Amino acid sequence: STSYFLGRILPFKVLNNKHQLSKYPEAVFTKGDIFEGNIILIAGESLSSNHMSLFSYQRQTTPFLESLALDKNFWAFEGISNAVSTDVALALLFNATYGLNGIKDIGNGKSCFYNFAKKSNFETHFYSSQSAQQLRYVINSICPNSINHFKSLEDIEPNIDNANKADDHKLIDLLPDHDKDLSKQFIVLHQRGSHSPYKLRYKENPNNFPLTGDYQKDRVNHYDNTVIDFDEFMKNLIKKTALYTRPLIIIYTSDHGEGLGEEGVFGHAALKRPSFQIPILLFQKNTKKLETYEYPKTMTQFHLSLLISDLLGFQSNHSLSAPPPEYKILGNDLDGFAGYLELEFENGVLIDYQKKLL
Repeated sequence: STSYFLGRILPFKVLNNKHQLSKYPEAVFTKGDIFEGNIILIAGESLSSNHMSLFSYQRQTTPFLESLALDKNFWAFEGISNAVSTDVALALLFNATYGLNGIKDIGNGKSCFYNFAKKSNFETHFYSSQSAQQLRYVINSICPNSINHFKSLEDIEPNIDNANKADDHKLIDLLPDHDKDLSKQFIVLHQRGSHSPYKLRYKENPNNFPLTGDYQKDRVNHYDNTVIDFDEFMKNLIKKTALYTRPLIIIYTSDHGEGLGEEGVFGHAALKRPSFQIPILLFQKNTKKLETYEYPKTMTQFHLSLLISDLLGFQSNHSLSAPPPEYKILGNDLDGFAGYLELEFENGVLIDYQKKLL
């Protein structure tokens, strides 16, 4: 390990990183119109669009979201993540960047959501179902100095005996009961979501799939039950905000996907399709703002970050409807050392991807 670190990793990090930067056009943001309302961004964990009946999965895991399918205020996309690990994906998302140049954008913080929100006079919140230990590789990448209100699992459930048992539904309790006297709010609800161990990630529900005693089948049953729990979360969230009178936009994205055996992938972090297939959901209330955008045929997390940045009052030179130039999905390292996937689009639709190792 020491030899590999000294002979391979250290020289790459110190000497060669600048060589690996892509030449795609950088995102340049200029001040624009600010969304005069509240924004709730749910940053999910390990939720795959492949296991949501909303996207034609054969088991009914998302009945509430399916009930919104014909609602003109709801949009659902089978999306593509920026990376296949949490800390990399969220760092890229929250800094409106992607690929091998992302590390530079994250370092300067110029396109960070929370910095945008602060400049546009939003009150900012970050509430997480993850512990400080679980957040240690995430928090410094999302501009914590611009967060007005921060709570981790230790603040929300101080007596919990296992961080993997965190109850995402308690995040909803942190939202105000009404928004009558509030200024503009930018609120991030960061879930523990569908991360393993799956059996600890859901509540009892009459719609849950029963366990069989077969390990492989029950792995899927446990996971699908976490998806049912997420559907209940969205139902409770929209119910909680039903009395809000100000314009409101709710946005959901998972950090990355999750494999349950598809293409031989179990879990995430593998540079394969199951690790980057995610749901992206949009919901608006008391506003028509989301109807003003032209959405891409294949929605990536970079597209989503452009949308969020625009709502926060900063417009990019990149088109929301066009595929990003040289879109790369990173592994578990921001500088691409752990490899990446290079995607190919045709008429805006993903047609292929190739694995690259540095």
